[in-house]
Amino acid sequence: MSDNYLQLELRFEDIGSTNFFTDEPTIFRVMKDGVPFEFLVRFRKGSDRLLIMNNGAYNAEKNNPPVFQRHSWLNKIMGSVIIVSDPTLYLGEINLGWGQGTKERFYLEEISNILNEIISIVNFETEKVQFYGSSAGGFMSMYLATLVKGSTAIVNNPQIDVSKYYKQHVEAMYKCSYPQMDKNEIIQEYRRRLSLVELFNEHDYIPQIYYLQNLACKHDVSNHLMTLLEGIKNRKDKKNILFNFYHNEQEGHLPKGKEETLHVLNETPSLSSFIKLNSLETSQLIKITNVNSKSTEIGDQILKNNFFLKNGLDSIDFSEGIDWDYQHGASGNTYQLYLHALNVLSYLLNAFEQTSNIKYLLKAHEITESWISYNETDPDNSMLWYDHPTAYRAHNLVYFLVLSQKHIRLDTRKYAELVEKHAEYLMSDENYRKNNHGIMMDRALILLGIVMKHPNSDNWIQKGIWRLKDTFYSSYSHQGVHLENSPEYHRIVETLYRSTEQFLKKNHLTLGKDLIDLLGLSNDYYQYITKPDGFMPLIGDSGKLAVKGTKKKFDSFHDQTAGITIMQDKFGEEDKQSTWLSFVSGYETITHKHFDDLSISLYYNGSDILVDSGKYSYGKSKIRGYVKSPNAHSILSLRNKRYKLDERKGQKTIATTSFMTNDRLDIVKGHNHAYPGVKLGRTVLFFKPNIVVIVDEIDSDKQRDFSQLFNLAPGIEILEQSSGTVKLKSENDLIEMEQHTSYDDMLLHEGNLDEPRALVAEKFGKVLETKQLEFLKKCKKGHLLTVFKLGEDSINEFQSAKYENGKLTIELSNETVSTFI
Repeated sequence: MSDNYLQLELRFEDIGSTNFFTDEPTIFRVMKDGVPFEFLVRFRKGSDRLLIMNNGAYNAEKNNPPVFQRHSWLNKIMGSVIIVSDPTLYLGEINLGWGQGTKERFYLEEISNILNEIISIVNFETEKVQFYGSSAGGFMSMYLATLVKGSTAIVNNPQIDVSKYYKQHVEAMYKCSYPQMDKNEIIQEYRRRLSLVELFNEHDYIPQIYYLQNLACKHDVSNHLMTLLEGIKNRKDKKNILFNFYHNEQEGHLPKGKEETLHVLNETPSLSSFIKLNSLETSQLIKITNVNSKSTEIGDQILKNNFFLKNGLDSIDFSEGIDWDYQHGASGNTYQLYLHALNVLSYLLNAFEQTSNIKYLLKAHEITESWISYNETDPDNSMLWYDHPTAYRAHNLVYFLVLSQKHIRLDTRKYAELVEKHAEYLMSDENYRKNNHGIMMDRALILLGIVMKHPNSDNWIQKGIWRLKDTFYSSYSHQGVHLENSPEYHRIVETLYRSTEQFLKKNHLTLGKDLIDLLGLSNDYYQYITKPDGFMPLIGDSGKLAVKGTKKKFDSFHDQTAGITIMQDKFGEEDKQSTWLSFVSGYETITHKHFDDLSISLYYNGSDILVDSGKYSYGKSKIRGYVKSPNAHSILSLRNKRYKLDERKGQKTIATTSFMTNDRLDIVKGHNHAYPGVKLGRTVLFFKPNIVVIVDEIDSDKQRDFSQLFNLAPGIEILEQSSGTVKLKSENDLIEMEQHTSYDDMLLHEGNLDEPRALVAEKFGKVLETKQLEFLKKCKKGHLLTVFKLGEDSINEFQSAKYENGKLTIELSNETVSTFI
């Protein structure tokens, strides 16, 4: 190979009088104390950039030193070029030398001295000097860039610690460079020659490095990349290394191909030469998860391919590879949603923020690239581009991009197109619904507009803010109750709006004073809907959630638009000793709505007595279908039948029709006319503090089977059943339920998972078995009169109840109350 080029030999002392400027590639052999240091040079006058290339392994059986790898690229590289041949290769039958030289002479240091002299003579600024190499050439390039201060290294799959490379290559070099020395002696005595981490620490300096690494080469990753990351984790200048991770099983340890590498070399990568982001701190973002005491623990779990998606969900073992079509037995759609939301990125990035260890960023990049590859196959997966996961994924991608910009070089075009695709989806009104998912979409769209430098950024921001306002004013009642039929989602949506306003303020924007004032009214609702024990009821798609920081109010509350009434009374020294009762009837939207109209929940003196079923999960599982059904609630219904929920009819067929409250008595009345040919009505009277009377009325066009169900809270014990009377035991009290009209039969349902019945889901994906009382009545017209006596005082006080011709009469020990209902 060397015979193809003009060759000049000179002494090291004569470098200063040598003319290196030549368009004709020339081999300069610099003799220094008997050792030939050889450089293939093509200097161009007027060029302001110098690329110095170092060799990886060569075929010692076919070629002899000097070795100038990639010499055929000379005419395709912009600027001046020097290719370095490692004189270590003259020491024996080796194909890798890493510039080690001999025990007495460290050739890499001598090469750096010669290069510094040449750079000075040709008057190049070291900031315009770049070193390039792969494998051993990558090691040499980083080493030389450290010694040639101000220069940059571009490396592909390099070694970081020579001693950790493949044994046969390392031992062959040891035999030539350090003969008659034990391996451990060499490592101990010449540690600085072999380890870049040692070099960085000795010089207290890390040069600018653009580091390409194929993550498919596990040997490189575990023995070299991770050695580097661990070794520099506490260094402030570690940000000088810009990583570009990719994954190619076929290439393995081989560097990127000629055209890709030339593109990189001619592009002159820098720390700012990728996707355009406005300069923001992560505190200015809306993050799906935030740094906390468990962030590192969760991040480490994900590093081991045990994916943590969300609190309350099982972790998923992806040690055999990520299955983007993974289906969980309990709730496939839910796990798919949070999997494609890329929530794992947020947890990894939390861990990175907490520790500054780039291994978490590396893993986030690997997972993102895997998802991008999956998406490019255009799979038939409904959760891939769906409102909720798309919005969350946009947040997580932005979080990733903002943290990556100082550490990883990304494929600009690919990530720009990905961001644009998310923005286009989020902008489209065809994908938008005026519910909490729509709010999530708007928040993500605004975030993209604020973070990304894009021609449509302002449009994204304006569209997101406008839709947020529009959705807000159509999603709340005039009393500030969110209309998605769930206390849990009332809290979720309020939190979404409040965090959005905080985010907007940090970026000099706002949702407006009127909206913020109404959010205050929304916050007041917690004072009523929260039970005396401090927990939300399981109404609609709600789990058992504690409400903190809210002072409980014991006034009764009624919102006809939202279809919710709260009747309550405080009579003990502590809040939890009080009585609380909810009544549901009516809706404006079917989002998170159950078939729970005319249902009641009841709490007394520290214990739930009657409860709703919770949400369990989303999707189409048998248990999910059950917890939404009439059979899961304390309700009056056409037996084992569902009625139709229709937003167009809403309050026309199902409504709360009246409400009255005073110091002694609360009364609420509602109807359900959604069953064809059937009109059902329920009136609930709360005699404060401890008697509840229920009047159920049936009007049907023909004789049918009707069901009056009472869903007992887990832990409620049935002590005795007799004709028309059931005695119950809570933790603190006796409760007596009494029927005062005829019925055909009474059934007791025990908890059943196989054919779901009598189940309560306080936590996502988990159920508790309980008991249900069902009273059957076959009739065309009729009624049921039911009384709950809470505690021994009310059992003793209550005497009788009668309902005739619309008049209810309740006789107590010291008074008689009559009212038309």
